[in-house]
Amino acid sequence: MKRKYYALIAVALFLVSIVLAVFYTITLADRVSKEEIRISVVTAFPTIDVPGPVTIGEMKKLGERGEELSQPGASYADDLNLSLFGYHVVKDAGGGVASGPETSYSLTMAFAAGKSRYCVIGGSFYTEGDVLPDGGKVALIEMDKVLIVRQGSSILVPLKENRWMSNK
Repeated sequence: MKRKYYALIAVALFLVSIVLAVFYTITLADRVSKEEIRISVVTAFPTIDVPGPVTIGEMKKLGERGEELSQPGASYADDLNLSLFGYHVVKDAGGGVASGPETSYSLTMAFAAGKSRYCVIGGSFYTEGDVLPDGGKVALIEMDKVLIVRQGSSILVPLKENRWMSNK
């Protein structure tokens, strides 16, 4: 093919592409006109009332007392029974009050294979159902944790990480 026909072929291809684009647009417009077009109306953002200075002041007062309200002290603990929520008042050596049940259990080994389940807590060997020296009962033993039930609350004791087994 000679070079003088390149321009003619380029113009012909351009015109063919224009004709095809017009044809496609007409058929697309025909399809869209037959279908129902739904346009959603954009709604404005809802108005939010900003609290007044009195309300903001009350919120600041509650923020300052947040810790006191979330962890009741000894005066509240005598009146309330929060054991259902796992809260037990434990007197510490300094005469203060500590929240939550005492969790001084040290789980160093747990083994569970089929129905055989064993663990070592505080250097002593236990199976499911055994009673600990402090009155807690080993309720469930899993590979990485032990569930102990004591004084109506459940304590989940995780397996301590062995340094020689870790990747660190």
